[in-house]
Amino acid sequence: MKTPRVLSALIAISALLLLSCTPAKAVPSSHSSTCLERIPLYLVRHGESEDNVNNIATGWSATPLTDKGRAQARRTGRYLSAVDFSKFYSSDLNRAIQTGNIINDRLLNPLEILQSENFREWNLGKFTGLKNTVAQKAMMRQLGYNMKFTTTRWNKFVWQTSQKERMNALAAADETGETETYRELRLRLLAGIDSIVSDCSAGRVIITMHGTAMMVLLKALSKETYYSSGIGNASISVVVLKQGMFVIKKIGVYEPHIW
Repeated sequence: MKTPRVLSALIAISALLLLSCTPAKAVPSSHSSTCLERIPLYLVRHGESEDNVNNIATGWSATPLTDKGRAQARRTGRYLSAVDFSKFYSSDLNRAIQTGNIINDRLLNPLEILQSENFREWNLGKFTGLKNTVAQKAMMRQLGYNMKFTTTRWNKFVWQTSQKERMNALAAADETGETETYRELRLRLLAGIDSIVSDCSAGRVIITMHGTAMMVLLKALSKETYYSSGIGNASISVVVLKQGMFVIKKIGVYEPHIW
């Protein structure tokens, strides 16, 4: 079954700072009238998984981390070891949980990891477990690109279409109705963020999650202005809520920093 559409106040923030150290201009979030505390959110993508290596469309599968993925998580754990987190959330998918556990073991003050399906990866429905090229070809055909598939043509297709268009095309190509649309994934992720920041005294929060989901979330928080060709395994992105305003501080970095 698809994840139910969750009614959630949509969080709006600044125009994106793309890999820069200068904060973007902030705009009110859904909690601007109630939250006056400073809440930094550390978003961490899981380490390399076996499906990543094998070019598999992972979605909600239980693929584990590779040895390299575990090493990536240990490195990120060292970067974050001095950060005093008050809460630790994770997607409830295996690769995110593994990454979270490895990082948590390296924190000065380890925490209970709260698992949430809201932070799962994009549900790929019938395409889950198939080669990425199967899903890519389906997107292209759905949007009228009927030429023979090549990597060069796929890359051109990506530049000519938006992430939203591609995701909706794959959902339309799945006759089972299982593949999430862009809007469904966006609302699910924002519901997860909304449930965290509704606790205005949350302090620093860490969330281990997934690449596509993180890109969609950053797009939502930046009012669709964020763009990236990808977010690296076990990289760190930071969004700060301060006096009811959200600001993106870092995206996809590998460095220690305390916000």
